[in-house]
Amino acid sequence: MVDGGSRSCRREFSARRQCSCEAMHEDTWMGREKARKVLASYRQFIMLKKNIQDWNAKILSPCYLVDQMWHCHILDVVNYCHDMMLLCGHVVGHNPDGALDYVAKQKRDDTTRASLEEHFGSYDETIWDYSPDEASEIVNDVANQSEG
Repeated sequence: MVDGGSRSCRREFSARRQCSCEAMHEDTWMGREKARKVLASYRQFIMLKKNIQDWNAKILSPCYLVDQMWHCHILDVVNYCHDMMLLCGHVVGHNPDGALDYVAKQKRDDTTRASLEEHFGSYDETIWDYSPDEASEIVNDVANQSEG
């Protein structure tokens, strides 16, 4: 039997392999313009986490692309903690198993989108409505190219 920590480590390793921070900025994955949009959406998401004080991932959930950028940031542990303390005065926790409870995840997604509209007037639908299946195909193609 595999414990939760081991599952999280394997999942995080997979996320890191699929989404290196360099790949997010290269034309081979999403291109610079889309990476800028994802970064802007990530910043909005972190500001929402601060405003709502959702430090333990119970209220808000990121969309797929924002989550990928968040993973890249978290993997740089020292800088992530430093950045969060500067931006929020608190480290913003991430629950890698949050998507396993579909009903709770959907509620957090709905709350996030409503909060984005309330705090910022709107959100970038090209980022927030991006399909994980669509992204997985692109990321797998890039991973296969780098291995071959």
